[in-house]
Amino acid sequence: MSDTDSAEPVQAGPIPPTATTLPQEDEAPEASPFYMSFIKYKKKECQIDGMTLENSQAALHVMRDVGVHFTNKTNFLSNTSHTEIKPIKRDGEYKDLYRGLYEDEEVHEIKFIHEKKKQDVRMFFSLLEKEKIFFVIAVRGTHYDTSKGSWQKKHKK
Repeated sequence: MSDTDSAEPVQAGPIPPTATTLPQEDEAPEASPFYMSFIKYKKKECQIDGMTLENSQAALHVMRDVGVHFTNKTNFLSNTSHTEIKPIKRDGEYKDLYRGLYEDEEVHEIKFIHEKKKQDVRMFFSLLEKEKIFFVIAVRGTHYDTSKGSWQKKHKK
């Protein structure tokens, strides 16, 4: 006689409700943050390499907040401080941000200013909302002059 022959029979009973329920996602898809992509990153427009320590810390802080809180613009703004988001037109120096983008693609700016910490950073981005992709285009510590040409032309020595 084997060990299985001496085991007591398993009692059959009703199937518990949890066994018949498919697992659900923890959050609705619209609640999950956007993925960040640097595929549209414009090194010539970016100033991250020359930023002050304060501004580079602020830029990293903004990137972290985008990765954690950017499920949509409203949620991002309600979960961050010292930030504002505004659309950017294809005018003046901003035209360089649009180079290589689709005709109907929109560029936005996250402006992060914390005067007490002497932090002033701009992150320019575009969105592919259906696929939930946040494209980082440039991060800057200085302002564009919308009435002139490229900021690089003015600052070259």
